[in-house]
Amino acid sequence: SIAAQTLLNAPSVEAFKGAFEGRLKALALAHGLLTQSGWSEAELGELIRQTVMPYLATRTDSVSLSGPATYLRPRQVVTMMLVMHELAVNAAKYGALSQEGGRLAIDWSMDRQGPERILRVRWTESGGPPVQPPERTGFGTTLIERSIAHELDGRAILEYRPGGLVCELQFPLRGSATDLLREAESSAEQLRSDLEGGPS
Repeated sequence: SIAAQTLLNAPSVEAFKGAFEGRLKALALAHGLLTQSGWSEAELGELIRQTVMPYLATRTDSVSLSGPATYLRPRQVVTMMLVMHELAVNAAKYGALSQEGGRLAIDWSMDRQGPERILRVRWTESGGPPVQPPERTGFGTTLIERSIAHELDGRAILEYRPGGLVCELQFPLRGSATDLLREAESSAEQLRSDLEGGPS
């Protein structure tokens, strides 16, 4: 599917080759991260670092990452790696990472909505060329929006602001093994604290 859609949207054989190889490398990175944990989970911050850093060369100070340790399940890892890859390629070609002085801030947080934890990831570019909404929707945008919606039951909001692209991703985490264990440990610790502080 990725090969077919990349070919459909590529203006030349050379463009197809570069775009397709990039997407294959993103999948390989996702599989590499998951292999390290026995195909159980991967940490979001490390996923983002491995996706974005190849586009920075010596400009590592152009990117800031901020957020709590967050572990994703395999399907979430593969989808997020592809989405981060598309955003990074776009930033390197047309956005904040395409010129000196451009900056990229990526931050993430978790909110509670009833019994669910919602992960929110915000990608904010600044200091790059002036941004205008694209005249047509390319495969990269379609991949971002549809994969978050269909694979992760969430949504992606892309805002083409004059000062730089802003993309917000949000989807339910529904608990990796590590996060569930940490929540259980936290609850047990709180219960122990309550019992020790209660009347004897």
